[in-house]
Amino acid sequence: MHKLTPFSSLLSLFLLTFPFAASSQGQGAKLQPDQVEKVHSRLFHKGPVGQIPDMLSRGTGDIYVPCVVPVWQKVKVPFLDELAMLASKSDLIVLAKAETGATHMNADKDFLYADWNFVVEEVLKGNPKASVQPGAMIVVTRPGGKLQINGRMVHATCADFEDFSTGQEYLLYLGFLPETGAYASNGTAAFAVYPPKRLDSFHYRESEASDKDALLKAAKESVTLSAQISR
Repeated sequence: MHKLTPFSSLLSLFLLTFPFAASSQGQGAKLQPDQVEKVHSRLFHKGPVGQIPDMLSRGTGDIYVPCVVPVWQKVKVPFLDELAMLASKSDLIVLAKAETGATHMNADKDFLYADWNFVVEEVLKGNPKASVQPGAMIVVTRPGGKLQINGRMVHATCADFEDFSTGQEYLLYLGFLPETGAYASNGTAAFAVYPPKRLDSFHYRESEASDKDALLKAAKESVTLSAQISR
């Protein structure tokens, strides 16, 4: 039998995965785009308040918003154990294809975030609060992106969460945002499929799966193992 790593040794790492998910209570009514933006704009913070307007007020040309990557000690555990912990903390796990993304400035005007549309290809763990089927479109919100403001391009990228690319497949471990019906992710919980790699290239610099089939096999096994963690 596969032996699970003790929960306490990994807890601090995976609380970083969806730090805002626990604060949501119940699924609200369908919101208008400006209402969704009001909610999502308060999820991600990367710098001092007003950083972007301040940078735009000085100089000309493109703006590159600095991103301070949080430093934490990565616990060395078997890949399957780590995926199992991710699965236990995730509300939805899917293989999905990125369609389009819309970038916004966050409420504190210190960083950008993007709402991406994904078409679900396979559901590895369903969300009991909101059923998702293959072929469905879901919205995934995430930090980072690029946005034109007053004729100038603002870039906001972090090494711990590489950008999504339109048309590419991703394995996503997601936290549900009941207030908007969307999902959230970070680089630790998002994997590109071709080639397989975690989008957090700062803390995870080597591929953890040889190919798509190996990645999906491990992901499916992780869902089974996660049930043991939850007991």
